[in-house]
Amino acid sequence: MAHLQEPGLSAIAALQQVQTEVADETGNSQKPWINFGPQRGQFCFAGCTAPHKEDAESPEQTYWKSIEHSSDPADFQAYLDQYTDKGQFASLAKIRLKRLQVGAGSKPALVGSEAITSAGLEPAPTDSDRLQPNHFRDCPDCPEMVRLPAGEFMMGAVPGEAEAEKDEQPRHLVKIKAFSIGQYEVTQGQWQAVMGSNPSNFKQCGDNCPVESVSFNDIQTFIQKLNAKTGKTYRLPTEAEWEYAARAGTTTAFSTGDCINTQQANYNGKYDYNDCGAKTGVYLGKTAPVGSYPANPWGLYDMHGNVWEWTCSAYTERYDGSELICINDAAVRRAVRGGSWSYDPLGLRSGYRYGNNVASSSAFGLLGFYDPLLFVLYPFVSFAFCSFVLAAQPAIFFLPPIGPHH
Repeated sequence: MAHLQEPGLSAIAALQQVQTEVADETGNSQKPWINFGPQRGQFCFAGCTAPHKEDAESPEQTYWKSIEHSSDPADFQAYLDQYTDKGQFASLAKIRLKRLQVGAGSKPALVGSEAITSAGLEPAPTDSDRLQPNHFRDCPDCPEMVRLPAGEFMMGAVPGEAEAEKDEQPRHLVKIKAFSIGQYEVTQGQWQAVMGSNPSNFKQCGDNCPVESVSFNDIQTFIQKLNAKTGKTYRLPTEAEWEYAARAGTTTAFSTGDCINTQQANYNGKYDYNDCGAKTGVYLGKTAPVGSYPANPWGLYDMHGNVWEWTCSAYTERYDGSELICINDAAVRRAVRGGSWSYDPLGLRSGYRYGNNVASSSAFGLLGFYDPLLFVLYPFVSFAFCSFVLAAQPAIFFLPPIGPHH
């Protein structure tokens, strides 16, 4: 319990380190379960004002903090000139620079790729104000949706996948009907436009950051108001729909392959996964604006990390068909997916699952959500707060899930 006495180390981070060390010491035979009730602000057992020595900022980190919210492309070009491709934030700098150069300002960038084209989807246009053929938005403040093709995939962890949990079995074939899903996590600005308030802990991050600290029940209220506003029928995605979208045709631990790094997703880079190199030492300690990291092969952003995500499906300890449907029972825990800014890379795997109470706005972090064509709403969760995303299918609309708050 030595971590509890470290000045400047938050309670969440301290308990997470204890959890990781217990798992390491016992060869993953024991992994303490952590759940935080609603809280506001940061709490540290030994005080939050004194920075931990290991967390002392480098000159590069100080420089990045001074420009990370800048709207001037010259700032990000100057960072790249000074630190080149080896900089800790080089990937983010390139994305922000490209976004500003095409005039997207603070809006999410629409970035096309060969992978999107090969999946039967249209590549994104260079003009971010023009929706591409496979995208749509029901209102100016509504989430942008991406139409995904019908298909089938093997759900669950591949045999032999490192650190896979028992609840990721049995691996089984799932057929998915065509549907649409949000390209980005639902933002604080979009939530504010519908609800008239912003419950997020990271308000200072801005309107383009994912809404978090929202429960499954909060999301249902949001959906009701969005349905009334648009005349559509939105919902959260099922757990199977979420994993289909997250894998985007891949069968590896992550859509990025057998490993992931902090230039590809927002997570706690002080921890590794299967000694693959995910431990980079980079830890933002907060959410990032949606679209800050590269999209997956189907053009969806932040399916790994940033905030955990709610689904409408009941969580079960083994797959039994519940992952294919939505459930209305308020007493049943829902499955949350995706990992978060404060979680280790293990939780970012496409097959990783967790069950969370519908009234909780926390579940190892923040939850968020995406939008789709048959709109499915599904949540994102992070180690401190929850949020959500939207999804949809022809004639039926679903919202992305929102997650719990720690």
